[in-house]
Amino acid sequence: MAAIAFSFATTCRDRLQDLRRTLPTNLQRLGEDCEIVLLDYGCPQHCGQWAIASCAAAVAAGKLRVYRDDHATRFIAPHAKNVAHLLAEGQVIVNLDADNYLTNRFLSDLRSIDWTRTDLVHPCNYAQGGWTGRIAVRANAFRETGGYDERLNIGYAYEDIDLVERFRARRRRCQCVPVEEDSVIPTPPELKRAWQLDPLMSLRESNMRHRAMSRQAIIAGRLIANAGQRWGATTVRILHQLGYVRLTGVLDGHEVRKVCLENRASAWHGG
Repeated sequence: MAAIAFSFATTCRDRLQDLRRTLPTNLQRLGEDCEIVLLDYGCPQHCGQWAIASCAAAVAAGKLRVYRDDHATRFIAPHAKNVAHLLAEGQVIVNLDADNYLTNRFLSDLRSIDWTRTDLVHPCNYAQGGWTGRIAVRANAFRETGGYDERLNIGYAYEDIDLVERFRARRRRCQCVPVEEDSVIPTPPELKRAWQLDPLMSLRESNMRHRAMSRQAIIAGRLIANAGQRWGATTVRILHQLGYVRLTGVLDGHEVRKVCLENRASAWHGG
């Protein structure tokens, strides 16, 4: 298999109905130098097992790698996305939400970009219509900028916008590309509410709190997320083969990853 140029990192919890529609199509559109990394983030519907059974050819071809985080009890988007990005092998990592279709136009745009002169690519009008679910970033630049801010964990939304705004504030090289309006499946409000830390908190309030936290950090010049903290840390089960991966996280840009394939009990309890 060719070296991985593009990894598409997809996280999933309670979205099996969307993944059934998007994943087979997205796999068909991958090039030889692409992969999809699917993180089943403690999904009650066991979307990872569904993917292994339904997309066996892609797994066998090395186009699809599937992991499960059994520690997750609710969907915390920044942590889930950080874990999926750390599991990816590509030089460019694309956050591809489970409700997003990978279109041929978007793939073509990614390949037309000079990645030696670009750090991040986001959809134009990225703050509207669920299009934040498709952000491409150079792997090294992602680590250097601290990944997704894991403080934004009280509810739904804003972690993608925060990532883009921090890249811009650091004067990293960003580009935007157009996105087709019909390439995103709308998220039901009841699912968004299930991700709230406080079930009584409104979606608007959690979004505004995240927005305020992001803006305060940027105004204060704290442009590297999770500074001084380990981010993306957990232990995941490898569903496409036997074993576990313990991610000790990233601390100030330095990543340590330990793969345990045999001593599974030790790997699990030490995660």
